[in-house]
Amino acid sequence: DVYATFKLGMIYRDKESKVYDIDKAIDYFKQAADKGDKDALGFLADAYIYYQKEYKKAYDLLVDADKDNYSICASYADLFYNGYYVPRDYDEAFKWYMKSFELEKTSTIYHRLGRCYFFGHGVKEDKAKAKEYMYISMNEKYKPAIDFYNEFFKNN
Repeated sequence: DVYATFKLGMIYRDKESKVYDIDKAIDYFKQAADKGDKDALGFLADAYIYYQKEYKKAYDLLVDADKDNYSICASYADLFYNGYYVPRDYDEAFKWYMKSFELEKTSTIYHRLGRCYFFGHGVKEDKAKAKEYMYISMNEKYKPAIDFYNEFFKNN
């Protein structure tokens, strides 16, 4: 079952899980992606980017992928935002973050867009919108958003 394979990948990817194993997560994501699961493809690219630092592998997966899935768009945007394997391009990153946001509003995408609005990366700086987006993400218990909110907004 493709969905069950993807969910196993998510369980092994979770650092809070007692069975955390990024290599097993990647294996399950590959299996599900090979069977057409687009979420798995996006999370596989994410694992290559953030866990294995294999930016070219992530790029090769994403460059020709249909960009009609939130996780694919978000991972593709991350490459541009951070300048991983491609030149850093905040405008291109913001475009793909917005496409991801249009497809599905997740805590991670609220965080990423909030960061763009805060720093004016790819969009006009807007601290109020940044705070709003970080607050939404933070309330969904997304740790990077909590850390960002505490650093930049808690005492302001």
